[in-house]
Amino acid sequence: MALIKDSSALPPNGQPSQPVQAAQPMPPAAPRPTGPFSGRYVFVTIHRDGGSDGKEDVPLAVEGRVLKIKRGERVRIPIEHYQRLTQCLYDTTDQYGEVVGQIPRVSCTFHGEDTPPAAKAA
Repeated sequence: MALIKDSSALPPNGQPSQPVQAAQPMPPAAPRPTGPFSGRYVFVTIHRDGGSDGKEDVPLAVEGRVLKIKRGERVRIPIEHYQRLTQCLYDTTDQYGEVVGQIPRVSCTFHGEDTPPAAKAA
């Protein structure tokens, strides 16, 4: 794509009449979170479903941290991600379109909290 230069915008010598400012550098990006939020983990299994999405990993994000949770396997995840998983709900409606309840987005089994190493030693 060619740029069309308006010759009336430049003086006869081809130089701009006012100095051009240099581009300012972008501010540094905020540091990405590392490590766990609270340090507490839980074990869960997300069940496979019969539909086309039932075999796909489940993406789950909390405050910029994204996990892809494998279906059909017991996995260890931060408790904050488990709390978000239990908050993901679909509205169910009746024949008139009124919301009558909510169902979980994914079916999962909670296996319990992971015991920290310090508690295991005691």
